[in-house]
Amino acid sequence: MSLKDRYLKIYESFYEVVEQDYLLSLRSQFEYPLTLKDINLLFAIQKEKKASMNYSSLLAKKIGTTHSTFSNHLKILERAQIIKRYRDPSNYKHMLIDLDVNGVACYDVLIQFYKGLFDFFKKQFSNLKLLELIKTIIDISNTFSEAEPKLRKPSLMNIPSFDEIYEAFNRIYFYNFNQENDFLSRYELDIDLTDLKLLTLTYLFEEEGLNQPSTLSEKTSMQFSTISSIIHQLDKDGFVKRTIGDEDKRKLNIVLEPHAKKIVEDYMNFRIRLHESIKSSVTPKQFGLIEKGYQYIKSYTHEYKNKARQ
Repeated sequence: MSLKDRYLKIYESFYEVVEQDYLLSLRSQFEYPLTLKDINLLFAIQKEKKASMNYSSLLAKKIGTTHSTFSNHLKILERAQIIKRYRDPSNYKHMLIDLDVNGVACYDVLIQFYKGLFDFFKKQFSNLKLLELIKTIIDISNTFSEAEPKLRKPSLMNIPSFDEIYEAFNRIYFYNFNQENDFLSRYELDIDLTDLKLLTLTYLFEEEGLNQPSTLSEKTSMQFSTISSIIHQLDKDGFVKRTIGDEDKRKLNIVLEPHAKKIVEDYMNFRIRLHESIKSSVTPKQFGLIEKGYQYIKSYTHEYKNKARQ
């Protein structure tokens, strides 16, 4: 089986659910294009605010970013009225962060989405199967995440709350996120190869010869203007080149540069290994539940999008 075929099989079962079905379903509800990191930030702000621990330095650690990068991103979120910053009245050295008007609206949508998803899972799984799924998620989280304390094991007498289940998912996400950051750091790139840019490069690699912006827009479910902007930046940064079609001069072909192909091939191999390491950490039966859970997330997001259009 070729590298493309091996990667595509894993991508369609797992990564696509997060990067396309799940995230784009949520983005369709927001005027501001929230990333997964932004979503985690909103939850972290609400959680830490309860304990009066919503300091910018603490929240930067919570979402796995450096303080300087975090500060620049906060300025963007501030302009979009997602968050607001203010000095701690009891200690002016501390900058506190709270949700602004648009952030509150986004958080309400997120809560409805996640609780709706959990209710959907309850309908699909028996109580014992659902408990086993939650246990598997927590086991994976405790195995791979360095966060402390470890999450407690569930039982019929001790079913985790919504916050605890979200925390388990969150820790797994950040494990994957940190692994991807480490992967990219090996290339010592001078540009910010964001998740959307890297995802676009991967699609270009998979669809070699069919790489018009309109095709990529349909394939990635991103707006045409968004994909065009990403292609323009990738061209400017030397990752792709755009050429006029041989047969149809109206078409614009997008071709990966050789060094970009090498990055994408390494990225696919990296993701395959990451997937296999998680798969081997649980029993085949447990991983089967995870696979089924991902397909239910896919079904729920399609149902969610259809309701949102009505």
